[in-house]
Amino acid sequence: MDNLYNFACRTFESILVDSNLNTPKKRNIATKVLLLDFAKKAELLLEDAFKDASLSRPQPTGSVTNPWKEGRLILLPKASNSASSQLARYKPITLLSTLAKVFERCILARLQWLADRHGWLSDNQFGFVHASVVMNSNREFENRAAIIVALRAGRSPKEIVDFLKLPKTTIYRVKKQFDEADSNKEGIATRKKHSRRSDRVRGEEFVKNVKEKIDGNPGKSMRAIAKEKDVGSMTIVRTIHEDLGLKSYALRKGQLLTENMKHNRKGKAAALLNNLKHDSFGMLRFFSDEKNFDVDQKVNPRNDRWICKDPSEIPVVMHTKFPASVMVLGVISSEGDVMPPHFFEKGLRMNADTYINVLETVVKPWMEMVAAGRKYVFQQDSAPAHKVKKTQSWLTLNVPSHWGPDIWPPNSPDCNPLDYYVWGVIARDVNKAPHTTIQSVKKAVHTVMTQMDKVIVAKALIVAVYACGVDVEKGPIRQQLWNAPPCDNVES
Repeated sequence: MDNLYNFACRTFESILVDSNLNTPKKRNIATKVLLLDFAKKAELLLEDAFKDASLSRPQPTGSVTNPWKEGRLILLPKASNSASSQLARYKPITLLSTLAKVFERCILARLQWLADRHGWLSDNQFGFVHASVVMNSNREFENRAAIIVALRAGRSPKEIVDFLKLPKTTIYRVKKQFDEADSNKEGIATRKKHSRRSDRVRGEEFVKNVKEKIDGNPGKSMRAIAKEKDVGSMTIVRTIHEDLGLKSYALRKGQLLTENMKHNRKGKAAALLNNLKHDSFGMLRFFSDEKNFDVDQKVNPRNDRWICKDPSEIPVVMHTKFPASVMVLGVISSEGDVMPPHFFEKGLRMNADTYINVLETVVKPWMEMVAAGRKYVFQQDSAPAHKVKKTQSWLTLNVPSHWGPDIWPPNSPDCNPLDYYVWGVIARDVNKAPHTTIQSVKKAVHTVMTQMDKVIVAKALIVAVYACGVDVEKGPIRQQLWNAPPCDNVES
């Protein structure tokens, strides 16, 4: 009973506020204050009425307070006429208690909800069903009848879709029923008997059974569960979301690491942190990496969408079996500077001599220009051409400092901003449309890399602080380690 009383109070207040404050002539502060104050007082009156009626008794009789049953006779003057009788000039009306009407509306809304939820009414009792349900039923009958008329006129399903603007599945479903009907083709205009609401099915036993299926195989799709239970997919969606309070998440991918790899990674991460705090403290950082870009358009099946009326309008993204590709060398600084891309020629064998030549003629001159006399440290991964003694000796002699294979943690793309940010941004823009030639790919990569925002790239470097285990609470240390803006200035 307390819940019913609270339900009535909320409904009564919403009636006053929604129906009065939304009218243009009553949107002034005085009216709002008056109505809200009246709503509060009405709640007290409603509470007293409930207590006086039957809600406070151990065994409610179902009766209401007597003042709610009494009516007040009001005489409304009619338009001027020649009637001789004095009473004939007035039209009598009887006004009942406003609280009684509100109370009846609350009870009716509650009963309609309970009747619809538990299936107390048949599909033919439209007089007791909410008006929107009746309107939807009538509208559906009209749509199906219009489809049948169009089919009798010899129109194709596509023509009917374009003309009636109805869902394609509905039209084909009606057409199938129309073609299979031997007689009484007009009868298929009436939809088959069905349950109006999914929550009729979602009883305690049904929810429990769905929970058991999820516990047995959490990876099973909602559509598969709906097919097994012989219910609509939205029934399962509501059961999982509303009744069980669960959500469906995409599976996460990660790199498989053996115990030996984990031990190696942990040891080198500790060595890198020690280097950051002592040997290369305060130095400018340069990160490098290589990536292949091909001519095909890339599609994310989860996030890439196409807004249209019909699935036939969705363009098909074509892929080639062996797409032409080009390898790109990228270098960025911890201050957000991005080196113009260097493209390796097709068929070029990447050995120590080739790599050293690129470092000497392309990478080092650019780093010297950006550093402008400051000390810096150069990072590279553990590719075969990078970690050989010849390359390591050249780096020792020609750059102020570098992180060799004995320091940089293997299998750690989360520590290199090129891996976890830059390459993704470039691929998103370069491969959003297919290319016809490699030159077109090179031009797109060059355009994106030379136009990247320096401030955003510098902010992306802060993520490496978390990946490598630096205490992010110590703002000054973090800023000196990575030469990046403080976290307080970073947009999430």
